[in-house]
Formats: sequence, C-alpha cells, structure tokens
Amino acid sequence: ALTQSIERVYGSFTASKNLGFLYNNYMSAFEYQDITHPYYLRPNAVPWASVSPTIMFDNGSPWLAIGSPGSQRIVSAILQVLLRLERGATPFGAVEAPRMHCSIGGKVSLEATRMRSDIPELLKSHGFSIDIRDPYSFYLGSVQLVLNQNNEFIGVADPRRDGSALGPA
Repeated sequence: ALTQSIERVYGSFTASKNLGFLYNNYMSAFEYQDITHPYYLRPNAVPWASVSPTIMFDNGSPWLAIGSPGSQRIVSAILQVLLRLERGATPFGAVEAPRMHCSIGGKVSLEATRMRSDIPELLKSHGFSIDIRDPYSFYLGSVQLVLNQNNEFIGVADPRRDGSALGPA
C-alpha cells in the first residue's frame, strides 16, 4: 500500500531540474503561532499527516491494499470504502459510491446530488454546517485499491481523479 503526497496540488510548484519530481510543501502543515502546539515548527519537529496506506489480511494472507490522497479527508475516504466492502459492495461500487467527510468544527462536505435528498437537511437539523461538493468531487479523495478475491487480483482506480488499474492479462 502506498500513499504519495506532496501536500497541496503540485506541492511547492518547484520541480527538480534533473530528477523529474515536484518538491513537497509540507512546511504548510506545521503550526506557526502556538509554541505549545505539538506541531509547532522547531528542530526535529514532524508536521501532522493523515496518510494511511493500509494492507488488510485474511487468515494471514494479504487481502486488500488501499490508499488515497486527500489530506484530512484520507481516513474518512478509506473508511467509507472499507465499510462498503464489508457490507458486500463490489470493489468498484465501494470506491465510486457517494462520499462525505466531517471536519473538526462540524462542517460536513458531501456529494449531495448523489445521496438521498434528505441527508443535507437531516445533518443541518443536528447542528452540522453543510458544504455541498460536486458529484465525484476531487476534494473527497481518490481511493485506489487492489483486492485479492479467490486468488484473482482486482484493481480499482477512483473516478474522482486521474488513475487506472492495470495488471497482466
């Protein structure tokens, strides 16, 4: 399982002239105001990160490798896919299904047009603020997975961003 991240899209907007990659801008993940904060910038400090590449096993054998970009939304994107798989969804169905994410502070971002129409109002009635995103929103992650189903590997690339799943024929 792998989660590659350079923080913001295109990272620092600076590429290595000879090595062909973009430099990250993870300096933006540090805290700069509150010196008591655990992510305050100081020597040997490490910024927060939510990268969560995951490998799951079934009876000691690898069953699923899954990961996603998406900053604070990575964990909720992966969890929603795992829950759908556990409930019997196909791998592609689990990945492409409507997504939502609740931020600290109670803002819920969701692909509302792909969900039951009463969900945004129901969330509002419980005190959440609503952030309606486009269908297949880039903002809500891009889960990629490989699943071993009866010794046949199934790969899925999230339609929310560029990607593909290929293997030997």
